[in-house]
Formats: sequence, C-alpha cells, structure tokens
Amino acid sequence: YAALGVALAARGRHADAVAEFHRALALDPDHAPGMMDLTRSLMALDRFEEAFAWQERALAVDPTLPGARATAAGRYNVWELHDHAWRHVRAGLRLAPTDPSLLSQAILL
Repeated sequence: YAALGVALAARGRHADAVAEFHRALALDPDHAPGMMDLTRSLMALDRFEEAFAWQERALAVDPTLPGARATAAGRYNVWELHDHAWRHVRAGLRLAPTDPSLLSQAILL
C-alpha cells in the first residue's frame, strides 16, 4: 500500500495516495518513513495541521529521520519560530551532516 501511495503521489494524486498511506499504516502503525510520505501528500493537499501531527509522530517513532527534521525546520522557519527550527536542524545534522535539505535550512536560518 505504501508503494502504491508513493506512485500515486508522484502522479499528483495525493488524495488517493493519502488513502493508501493510511492503509499501509494500519498494517504497520510505527513505520516512520510511511508517516513522512503521508505528511508530504497531506501538505500537498493543504491539510497542514494533520500533516504536522503525522510528522511529529514520525519523529517520535524515529528521531533519526533527517528528511523529517528538514521539513520541521522549514515549517518553523516560515512561522519565524527560529529556535524550534534550529533544534530540528541541529538534531538532523548530528545524524546526517551532509544532508542538503538540512544544510539549506541552516543557511536560511
């Protein structure tokens, strides 16, 4: 189901992708990468609060997700909550010091 969700999201069919990601997470509720895939599709649908809840859940399950850290930093940067953004950038860079998305967030801060 997760692979189908990724394929649907790649085609811009985010509503359908969300349904597939939920099906996948029903089978494996602690699959943090699947939660991040769901987060991206929810963001594409402007369902930001739901997306951020899934993102936070993904980070609670697996705090080593650098992509999730970059997304969180970007969100907090846009909201001008720079201390929160730095927290995510620092945590992500400790795990993946050359991650381009984290480095770009660090530059923006």
